[in-house]
Formats: sequence, structure tokens, C-alpha cells
Amino acid sequence: MLKGTGRLVLPAGVLLALLMLIGCSVSSPRLPKTEKIVYFKAGDNFLLARGDKYTYSFSGASTRSLYDRWLILKRDYGDAVRGMTVNFEANDDKVNAQYNTFIRVDRLKPGQRETLQRDYGAQPTANSQELVVTFQASGYSGLSRNYIMDDGYVKLDPPITVTINDKTRGVNPLWIPLMIPAFPFIMAYGCATGRCI
Repeated sequence: MLKGTGRLVLPAGVLLALLMLIGCSVSSPRLPKTEKIVYFKAGDNFLLARGDKYTYSFSGASTRSLYDRWLILKRDYGDAVRGMTVNFEANDDKVNAQYNTFIRVDRLKPGQRETLQRDYGAQPTANSQELVVTFQASGYSGLSRNYIMDDGYVKLDPPITVTINDKTRGVNPLWIPLMIPAFPFIMAYGCATGRCI
């Protein structure tokens, strides 16, 4: 311990405890990397996608219109649809959903490619024989047990697998009460064992 130099030197045990406490205070992603959406519900201005543990809610006037446009796309181009992917990007409880529908060019009728590009913003993929139409919506995630299950839900068979990129990072609220008292303790310790500046 250095005395009278104006420098605070902490014992190794206190320093190690602080480093462990700070390391544990950063929260890890809350949502899983993938989740199977088992139930789906659409209302006048909301959409609910329900998994076993989490439910994802999207609301607003444009949300239902996006869903209606996707239904029309499926009706008009269903024979040409090769597949789809659903990706969620999450930060805390906020979720941005991206729904990609892949369409085979060789199964389109004359003029349909131009219509897809004009009306749906279809873009070419790395595969020259394929277009992708993307729908996006913003919403929130919550525990499924907090949402009432009713007859309005439709069971998806098979369930849709969603890929989730959870960017949630930050201070874990459970550690805040432990972190705050540590700093006065360090200051008091330094003042008791050396010069207090």
C-alpha cells in the first residue's frame, strides 16, 4: 500500500471482486436464437405471433395492411413461392420483424415479374432465377403467459421457425443495488489507509 502519494492502491481481493461484479452486470440476450411460432392472431390493427415462451405483438394501422398485402401476394403468386424466412431483430422488448418471401422467376406468368417489382418492391437475390419480397413490422416481445389465449388464435401447422438476433445489452437491474455501495466503500478505504484526495 502506498501512503502519502495521492494514489489509491486497492488490495488484489477488492480489485478482483470489483472486476467480477462489473463483468456480471452486463446482461445477456433475453430471447432465444430461434423460436417456433405455434399460434398466430390477426386483428384490425394488430398481429400476434405466439411461441411456447414468448409472444411478439405488432400493432398500428399499417400492420394489418401489410398482412393483407401478404395474403394477396400468397393468393396471386402462391404457385411460384419457393419458401420464406422470418427474422426478428430485438433490443430489450422492442422487435423489428422482417418476413422474406422467395419467388421463382421461372414459374411466373408474363408480366408478373414487373408487377412484383412495381407493387411489392421485389428484389433479385444472388440466384438469378429468384426474387425476394420483404415485409417489415415493428413491435414488442413479452412472455406468452402474459397474453390471454383465446379462439382468435390460429394454430400453425407446421410451426414457423423464426431466427432472432437479440442485441440486448446493458446493466442488469438486479446488480444495481450491489454496485452502488461499492464506490463509497472504496473511497472510505482509500481515505483510511492513505491520503484522501
